Amino acid sequence: MLTMKRCISFLLALVMVVGLLPQSILTAKAEPLSLGAASIAPNSETVELTDSIPEGLSYKVYSDYVTITGYTGSAEELVIPAEIEGLPVTVIDDSAFYYCSGFSGDLILPDSITEIGAYAFYYCTGLNGRLVLPSKLTVVNRYVFHECRNITGEVVIPDSVTKIDDRAFAYMTSINSIVVGSGVTHIGSSSSSSENAFYSCSSLKEITFSSSAPFISSLAFQNVTATVYYPAGNTTWTDYYKQNYGGTLTWIEKRMDPSGKCGENVQWTLDSAGALTISGSGPMHDGVGMEDAKTFPWYNHADKIKSVVIKSGVTYIGKYAFGRCSNLESVSIANTVTAI
Repeated sequence: MLTMKRCISFLLALVMVVGLLPQSILTAKAEPLSLGAASIAPNSETVELTDSIPEGLSYKVYSDYVTITGYTGSAEELVIPAEIEGLPVTVIDDSAFYYCSGFSGDLILPDSITEIGAYAFYYCTGLNGRLVLPSKLTVVNRYVFHECRNITGEVVIPDSVTKIDDRAFAYMTSINSIVVGSGVTHIGSSSSSSENAFYSCSSLKEITFSSSAPFISSLAFQNVTATVYYPAGNTTWTDYYKQNYGGTLTWIEKRMDPSGKCGENVQWTLDSAGALTISGSGPMHDGVGMEDAKTFPWYNHADKIKSVVIKSGVTYIGKYAFGRCSNLESVSIANTVTAI
């Protein structure tokens, strides 16, 4: 009984002490906590650095995503993880890799990334391989790859992208082909003095548009000499759009099947008979939900899909992948698929 009375007395004393504390202490707003290269945002777990995170990579952890904020390392290869501390890396901040010219090789961005800030890879001149953009990216911001002079080959703008901003790819003098995704509605802006998104891409010889004509700023392709392909039968491509835009462009109408990426290493094509073929290796990405009309890149063609063929190598079928395919009649799934 004496012990019980002592416990009750202790609890009452504790309540009184807490009651005397200033209200500002009890309700103070949580601020991000710096932990060396990493930082913790309010309501997030403690960051534990692991070997999978490149040395010198700075980032912030929020409640449900991670932002890459900068880099001070000296690695020759740039590797951006898709996940840190169990959370997806979705944002690369403005100027995160600004003037990081020591990298070489490919720049392959994980599909978890939805936003890349302005100037993020400005003057990364050492990169001398491919540029692979994430399939969920929404905007290619201004100056983001400006003067990445040695990136080579073809650059595919994902169907998820709606805008290619001013000087986004300017002075990328080694790329030879651009495929503009079906979701792009703006290339450059009409209110900027640096509206030339592909300025002086001197090796660029082929530009392919896969959907309707977007707004294209008057100098978007300044100092570019290339052949431009646009989809046959698409009536939005009037003579008004078939201009030079500051360069020398030859416009050719071309029949093309809709295609693109639906996973980091998974591609899709839809032929004129309504057959959707999904090929490659690894998993498809997941959709967001049935209410989202842009969950998958074939949403504009969903009513035309009559059959689906998932080829060997694909391991996972994403959520809501065929939720809007109202005329689907048959599905063939390879035995490499282990989860749906």
